[in-house]
Amino acid sequence: IGYALAQGLGIAAVLLAGHALLHHFTTWSEADLRLVVFTALVLALFLLILANRDLAHAALANLRGDNPWLARMFVGVALVLAAVMLIPGLRAVMGFASVGLPPLAAALGLLIACGLWLQTLRWADGWRLHWTPA
Repeated sequence: IGYALAQGLGIAAVLLAGHALLHHFTTWSEADLRLVVFTALVLALFLLILANRDLAHAALANLRGDNPWLARMFVGVALVLAAVMLIPGLRAVMGFASVGLPPLAAALGLLIACGLWLQTLRWADGWRLHWTPA
């Protein structure tokens, strides 16, 4: 359970730090920042599923596999995320700004940071298991 807590708390820390940095260094509105963090969060949760699918491989290597539901789940998540970002009524309910390239690039940056966190945890856990006396 400690590993799962480290994953979740790390992703939360990355997203909160990203929000704070973007708030400090950009003139974006809260609606823009909300869009960035929400997009990164939804995609990071999918990345978390991939990271825990097979602990012997990196998260993106787990895209291959024998689970036919994985692609369907990804398409479903992408469609819902696109609907929330693009349909004005849903976007208003969530309090998001209109979608633009800079916020999407920032969300991608946060997603990459989350992926690096998950991979760092995997390396640290592998190192700990390798070097801990039996």
